[in-house]
Amino acid sequence: MYCVGFVWFVLSLVKKYYMKQFSLFAWTHVSLLIVVTQSYLIIQNIFEGLIWFIVPVSMIVCNDVMAYMFGFFFGKTPLIQLSPKKTWEGFIGGGFATILFGFLISYFLCHYQYFVCPIEYSEELNSMTMACDPSPLFTKQEYSLALFGLKSTSIKMYPYVWHSLSLSLFSSIIGPFGGFFASGFKRAFKIKIFSLKPEQQLQIFDVLQENLKGRNLLNLNTN
Repeated sequence: MYCVGFVWFVLSLVKKYYMKQFSLFAWTHVSLLIVVTQSYLIIQNIFEGLIWFIVPVSMIVCNDVMAYMFGFFFGKTPLIQLSPKKTWEGFIGGGFATILFGFLISYFLCHYQYFVCPIEYSEELNSMTMACDPSPLFTKQEYSLALFGLKSTSIKMYPYVWHSLSLSLFSSIIGPFGGFFASGFKRAFKIKIFSLKPEQQLQIFDVLQENLKGRNLLNLNTN
């Protein structure tokens, strides 16, 4: 299909519009690269263990919600001109809330093989499975607190929990800029809110409902 599109592009070249056509061709490839690469990495993360997908996504959601809450109740100092309702109080409060949330959800999910084990095909079961011996990243390790002046004290913690700290910081610092980008996009196209008309929402729900019915029917036929 790509080859057909490439040939069609070459045949459609017009001498007067070479620069414009090749610019559009380049931007199309950049857009496809971003979309396809992200989709591929998301799928790879899911197959490495659901925890690699659930934790980052839930952190972004937590940061967005808590930044709004802190900004609504305590916000006074504007953060960025692009989005006047965003405040430093919301940005900082959402960041601390995300770090705490990331620590708690990571610690909770590390207890369950369903979330930490890779999704692999089992020849014995003749099906996909998520049962395994957890890697050292999801096994409790002992850490000394001598660095904090507590020489004889140590704690046991999952290494992944410390790893989630970097994810929390990324979600808190870089994540909000996705919202700023969306705000700029809406202003550029004079859109007040990203939403669908009621009839469009109903159509989507109908499609999802039919999809679920089809999956249930498929499961019944399989069983």
